[in-house]
Amino acid sequence: MTRPLTSLRRQLVVRLLLTMIPLFALLWLGAHFAAHYFINAAFDRSLIRRTYALADQVGVVGGRARVDLPVAAREVLMFDQEDLLFHRVLDPQGRVIEGEQRMPGLPGGRTLHAGQLMVYDGTRAGEPVRVAAFALPLRGTSARGNVLIQVGETLSRRIAVAERATLAIMIPLMLLTLAAAGIVAYGVRRGLQPVERLRDRIAARQAFDLSPMPQDDVPAEIRPFLDEINSLLARLSEAVDAQSRYVADCVFQ
Repeated sequence: MTRPLTSLRRQLVVRLLLTMIPLFALLWLGAHFAAHYFINAAFDRSLIRRTYALADQVGVVGGRARVDLPVAAREVLMFDQEDLLFHRVLDPQGRVIEGEQRMPGLPGGRTLHAGQLMVYDGTRAGEPVRVAAFALPLRGTSARGNVLIQVGETLSRRIAVAERATLAIMIPLMLLTLAAAGIVAYGVRRGLQPVERLRDRIAARQAFDLSPMPQDDVPAEIRPFLDEINSLLARLSEAVDAQSRYVADCVFQ
């Protein structure tokens, strides 16, 4: 039973395309993580600005920290069309003076020093959130200590934006990959043309033409193969000449 013929062109194209799959996966992972990193950085900056804006509304009245947050400022601070925004302000004694009672605490039970800012991940009602915390010092006032200001948000919008950014990167990348696949197939076809020309030369030779095959326009990878063919033709020519002389000698004896 004869084995089915294998196509060198197909093998080259398939192997070259297979080498592109890991590269495409790495590019996809790189685009995914880069998009999420920069989108998170942009949203974190917005969260930090909201935290500082809330800190500007903190004052001291009668030796105690107070938050003077007008309705308009509260709407601007807490408004978002897609995500849930929430906040909390704790006085130096840890009492809530503004916002929600329950809030994702600092990771690892850490405490912030005066003027220190931290952005961290947490959960609220079982949903992942991102929180910015700022320790506002009350120096120079009748109160002492740090007011802890926390502003958090859910992650729906930043995840959606990161996915859209990743898709915006991946669509051109996929088109580029398809174009590269076409270029690879075309390059393999052009690269195998010398083999096809050699095949045509061999097919066009006459049955008794045992002259050496010309080696012009033959790639270096094919030349050893052609050298073996010419060596075989030379041995055949010698065998034919010897046979002809033997037949001639027999006829004239």
